[in-house]
Amino acid sequence: RSLSPPPPPPPYPPPPPPLHHDYRVHSLLHSLQRSKRWWRRLIRAAKRAGYILLISSPLIVAVPAMWLFGDRWPELEDKVWDYLAHIIEKSGPTFIKLAQWAATREDLFPVKVTAKFARLQDRNNPHSWEETEAAIVANLGADWRKKLTAVTEKPIGSGCIAQVLLSSCTMHPGLQ
Repeated sequence: RSLSPPPPPPPYPPPPPPLHHDYRVHSLLHSLQRSKRWWRRLIRAAKRAGYILLISSPLIVAVPAMWLFGDRWPELEDKVWDYLAHIIEKSGPTFIKLAQWAATREDLFPVKVTAKFARLQDRNNPHSWEETEAAIVANLGADWRKKLTAVTEKPIGSGCIAQVLLSSCTMHPGLQ
């Protein structure tokens, strides 16, 4: 027998890649980001629900009072429906769309209600000129006054999603 050295040990496996290249870590980070977005959306929705509940809370007292004292205080009913239309307008486009639909359904809702909600069809409170101008700049650029002339700052109609202004367009002569 010869006295030879023992065979070399088997090669060790290569070290794992750095963690930021590991698919599992990437997947975990991605799911945490989705979780953060989910929590942000949940918190935003909870804030929105709280706001709507807060502005509609006077109706908890006003509606029963309207039913109880409506005969002796007839203008209370008008005030309650006006306030409800105001709340709907403050609650956003989805609520306004539902009220617009309700305004067309005199077979389902009292005539007084449909009359109060009918103004939400085209006479919503318009947003400010500053907001309008910001939207125009975002769509047409900072030089929008060269493209549109004679823009009226007061809208001729205002719905839940848009409002209508009069203007002349210099990009397409004759178009108003």
